[in-house]
Amino acid sequence: MAIKAKPTSEAKWSLFLNNLSEKLPQYSAGLGVSAADLAMLAAIAANFTYLVNYTAQLKDAVDSYFRYKQQMMKGALGSEPTPPVLPSCNLPEAGMRGMIRWVLLLVRRIEASPGFTEQIGDDLGLIVINPGPSPDIVLIPSLRFQSEPDGIVITKYGKKKQTGLRLEYKLVDEAEWIHLGDFTRATIAQQLPANLRQRPEMLNYRGRLLKNDVPVGEYSPVYTVITRP
Repeated sequence: MAIKAKPTSEAKWSLFLNNLSEKLPQYSAGLGVSAADLAMLAAIAANFTYLVNYTAQLKDAVDSYFRYKQQMMKGALGSEPTPPVLPSCNLPEAGMRGMIRWVLLLVRRIEASPGFTEQIGDDLGLIVINPGPSPDIVLIPSLRFQSEPDGIVITKYGKKKQTGLRLEYKLVDEAEWIHLGDFTRATIAQQLPANLRQRPEMLNYRGRLLKNDVPVGEYSPVYTVITRP
């Protein structure tokens, strides 16, 4: 038995699009998917993930701005607090409206192709073969980040009835992830090493939920955070 796999949140859509973009090329010839389709899908996956990350960054920056405004207008006498840095929105690829609609049309073509099989659909994340009793429940943490002065990054997440979170980070141009720690509290405040506190840095973060110190579910989408020295 196979059922349709439907992303139910922006974070799950991001994971779905990146998986589809990564795996579809090996099946494209037999499914009637062109090189132009693959290029568009890759661009959509990159832009969608960027917008998910940017939304969290923008919300944190707006929150920082209102704290700054409150201190400037109604705070105690003193020097100006560090002003917030409002992020600009710059898509990594040429953009288009209606990204989800375009992908759904592509999926419809794929599933109608004579070369489509349940095994291919399962690998692409389009269907789930022999699902358990709760096929839509996938533990994927949703993270929120807030940059503070002196290289402090605050992370917030929902536990989803688990016991903690494994948090990792890396510089955006590096390949290796660094294990930041395993945490049981839902709000994490960590100061970066001294070499990363000298100037604003662009870092990637990801997390995975823990059940009694054992990783469960899948990694979160990759979030980009701009630090404050």
